[in-house]
Amino acid sequence: MRRVRYGWWLAFALGCGDGREPQADGSTEVSTSTTGDTGTQETLGCRGDTIVVDTVGETFVRGVGWSTWDAAHPELQLEGWLDRDDDGVPEVEESWERDERGLETRYRRKGEDPYRERTTYDDQGRVSVQTVDEDGDREDDVILTWIWGFGGDDHDVRLSLDFGADGTEDATIDLDYDGEVLVERRDVDFYGPSMRITSFEYDALGRLVAERTADDAGALMAVSLTTYEHPTDEWPRTTAYDGDADGVVDALERRERELVGDATLDRRFVDVGPTGSWDSTVESTWVGERLVRQVLHEVDLDSVSSWEHDPLGRVVWSQVVTTTPDGTHDVETVTTFSGSCR
Repeated sequence: MRRVRYGWWLAFALGCGDGREPQADGSTEVSTSTTGDTGTQETLGCRGDTIVVDTVGETFVRGVGWSTWDAAHPELQLEGWLDRDDDGVPEVEESWERDERGLETRYRRKGEDPYRERTTYDDQGRVSVQTVDEDGDREDDVILTWIWGFGGDDHDVRLSLDFGADGTEDATIDLDYDGEVLVERRDVDFYGPSMRITSFEYDALGRLVAERTADDAGALMAVSLTTYEHPTDEWPRTTAYDGDADGVVDALERRERELVGDATLDRRFVDVGPTGSWDSTVESTWVGERLVRQVLHEVDLDSVSSWEHDPLGRVVWSQVVTTTPDGTHDVETVTTFSGSCR
């Protein structure tokens, strides 16, 4: 397998921390060396930076990171880590193993947290097994196994959960598809309620209009209904209702959509306060241009989060504004550059 290794230094916003300047085309300085079938490419420059802006002033945080890529499939990363404060301890470490069939196994570790997870894929690129090591002792604590084609239908999948990784199946989730949409979900907890069955209904346009959950005896436990309104001069406005088995429904979520130029503006309001009260809401706004969905901002009880994405869907700018108990605002802005400085 041929591999290409890229290294980048997350630098200051007004120039590269090591003194190198961006090239005329906006890219950063690159050096390449080749030994046999192995190519090593070091990319130095303003690949990104982290800017923290608080009530006192501005702090620029420099980080160090690198990645290893497969030369035959440069869109797939093999290894990587990021050390934001350059103290020699990476906050995030990830690695991938793959062969000629495609991506097979992914490992992830977050900073000092001993938590580790491993995800294995089958030869069709589907998740096969995911294991979680919560305490970092390299012994699996949870094993999740995906069984594709369960029940004889290639569209169906069973998720088997083994808590404690003792070889005992503790719970299962069965997802039944008709090839396009989820038709039914069955949850079985062998140490709790025997079964919950959730069915889904869609309208002629493929939109979810009803979700019903029942126990294994068929008694309804919860009902969620969604209605769509179609004003003649606007995009559909959507309202979702959650209710109990008696049919008592509450408007816990509201969605609004409208066409803005070539983009679709999608707002989501969620009632997180007393039932039926919109005094406390969570608001999310999306804008989709072509195939890219951009989350513009999300407002909860004490903060506003904003994001921007590049054409590949990668975050290139984000900001979180938090209201502190004394009424002031702390602003944390994280900017990620995609191969160039601006």
